[in-house]
Amino acid sequence: MPFARGDLLILVGETWARHDLALIAGLKRRHGLGLIALCQDLIPARHPEFFESRAFVDRFAVYLDFLVAEVDLLVAISDNTRRDLLWYGAGRGGVRGRVEVVVPGARPAGAGAKPATAAPGRYRGRRFALSVSTITPRKNFRAALPAVAPAA
Repeated sequence: MPFARGDLLILVGETWARHDLALIAGLKRRHGLGLIALCQDLIPARHPEFFESRAFVDRFAVYLDFLVAEVDLLVAISDNTRRDLLWYGAGRGGVRGRVEVVVPGARPAGAGAKPATAAPGRYRGRRFALSVSTITPRKNFRAALPAVAPAA
């Protein structure tokens, strides 16, 4: 694919497991690409005990090393993720690029902002939780389920 100096490559989603990071770093240097990457969390670095495979944790560390060394703009999904990126980068000579927080799904405040939509009718007045995720111990369903379960 032809790249021109100043083109931007934006990495979102599960880029750490699907892409050849060394190839991307080489393309960046060779063609003068700008790199932007979304980072959701650093759980494998902060809590490797939540993962069965050491290979998984090691592969994630390679990704984090790539983020702090190569990416021009890191987009963190929370202040906590931003702090974790800076923490990780501090142990590796610092984060090369900027780190900015963009909270997914957040509505900007202001005159045109609308309030959140009420729950659908059958859930109005009832306690419920919506979780869109994998079911793994690190998602802490053990704490979430009793929070919405009816009292005995």
